[in-house]
Amino acid sequence: MKRFERVWIVLSCVLWVFQIKSQGRIQLGNIGKALITVDGFPAPAGTMVQLAIERGSFVGRQVSVIAGGYFSAGTTELDGVDGPSTLLLAGTTDGGQTWFYSNPFEVLLSSGPVLGAPDASIPSTFSGVNIVTIPEPSSFALHLVGVLTVLLLGRRCAGIPNAAKSFD
Repeated sequence: MKRFERVWIVLSCVLWVFQIKSQGRIQLGNIGKALITVDGFPAPAGTMVQLAIERGSFVGRQVSVIAGGYFSAGTTELDGVDGPSTLLLAGTTDGGQTWFYSNPFEVLLSSGPVLGAPDASIPSTFSGVNIVTIPEPSSFALHLVGVLTVLLLGRRCAGIPNAAKSFD
């Protein structure tokens, strides 16, 4: 009887430790689901995605898009997130300076092998992430703006009376 009590105490302690250090597990991938897009086109390889519990609060690890807007990273552990959870998928093309987010989705995260439950996955209702890039003006475009300004204003300085005469 004493031996059974010791085993029960050890088992309880082990389960308690797993509960404190909860790590939800999810199959991180969008194969067969909505794409990650950049300006409406499938994201190229190198585009990074990561799960978040809210905007700016990331969990898990960053994963690179393989090609054509798809990514697959296998099982990923999310520290401190377990049970029913609302997650977002974030995407970036500029190394994490600017993030774009999916619509929130619900998943039931398990602690994996301890409970024997299967890993969660991104649901089929996942709407994808559209990353919008803002193009910078080219040197030619800036030159064109300067030329048009000179042609339209001539030598006049806007807002300064008799400014053209002072340069003569």
